Amino acid sequence: MKRIFFVDDEQKVVDGLRRMLRAMRDEWEMSFFSSGPAALEAMAVCRPDIVVSDMRMPGMNGAEFLGEVRRRHPGTVRLILSGQCDRDAVLDAAGPAHQFLSKPCSAETLRSTIGRICEIQDQLANTEIRAAVARLQALPIHASHLRTLAEVLAPPKTSETDLIRVVNQDLALFSKCLQLVSSGFLGTQPGVINPAEVVPAMGTDAIRSLVLEKRIFPALPAGSALESWANLFQKVSQATAETARRIAAEERAGPATVRLAEIGGHLARIGVAVLAVIDPAKYLQIWRLGVHRRMPKMDLEMRFYGVHRADVGAYLLGLWGAPSELVDIVRNTPWPRRAGDRDFSALTAAHAACFFVEEAASELLQPNYSLDLPYLQEVGAISRLDCWREIARSVVDDVEIT
Repeated sequence: MKRIFFVDDEQKVVDGLRRMLRAMRDEWEMSFFSSGPAALEAMAVCRPDIVVSDMRMPGMNGAEFLGEVRRRHPGTVRLILSGQCDRDAVLDAAGPAHQFLSKPCSAETLRSTIGRICEIQDQLANTEIRAAVARLQALPIHASHLRTLAEVLAPPKTSETDLIRVVNQDLALFSKCLQLVSSGFLGTQPGVINPAEVVPAMGTDAIRSLVLEKRIFPALPAGSALESWANLFQKVSQATAETARRIAAEERAGPATVRLAEIGGHLARIGVAVLAVIDPAKYLQIWRLGVHRRMPKMDLEMRFYGVHRADVGAYLLGLWGAPSELVDIVRNTPWPRRAGDRDFSALTAAHAACFFVEEAASELLQPNYSLDLPYLQEVGAISRLDCWREIARSVVDDVEIT
């Protein structure tokens, strides 16, 4: 049974939550607190799986409380449930909180949000890795990318076109912005957003605040041992996104499917970045073994960490409130048959893109992904593989993976 703490200083809100969630008593063990310090005291005895906190509370506010929860109990999933908050307060919560739900919040929305978190927790059984993933506020950005971003964000006038380009080229920036747009921090964003619309939805001021004032992104130092790997990883992610987009467009998929294919391709390997952040020395060893022995890094990751990159990436995105269809693509890209689809979809495009980009850049990349030929036969795509291969080769040349 999952243990969930609710924290709100208004008694009428607490009473409303009790009534709203009464039907879940057989599935969740729920406790209610009127302040952050009271909840923290209880956590010392009994750690919850999930914490749902108000933002505006006297003494210790929600962002401060969840920051302390993150420090003491990193594996606990942290949600804000709050009413009107100014933009600066919301951005304060963007580090310690995984998702932001706005009051008034329907019983169905609250139940489905918590239920989805419970589901993804059960899908990643390794509690140590779960805690390490939940501790992350953001993935690290190259020091050089941070400098470029600071230059683009410098007043008096920021070019939105340049900012979109910089954000979309950096997996850490893009994934964090997608989290804030998708999970309620900046208002409700229905469905999967067009990648080019992520920056406009965030707003230049919000990005400037997160990067330059809140300093939410850790920097990957220039000259570090993983720097060359990280540069290659970024280009491979960009190439996979563009290849998946072009494949979906070539198959005359609808606009929503093309958008989902592009973002799914971009984020398909995000679990790799997470594993590298969790233990950089361990991942550097994996990288070197993979290069020198031409061994698939995916197999080495399983051996060293005991988890699959796809499940780790899906867990992070699920915690961050990404659309469920995107989370499912990231989880199932290596094994599309697991999703149960029998028609061409964004998952098909992302799956093929992962394989063909590695194949097109085989002089630099060890093979990790293999084509699921029985699945591709079922969706009627076998005859299209040569066309998709050529798309990937063209994209890899354009991106200049070196």
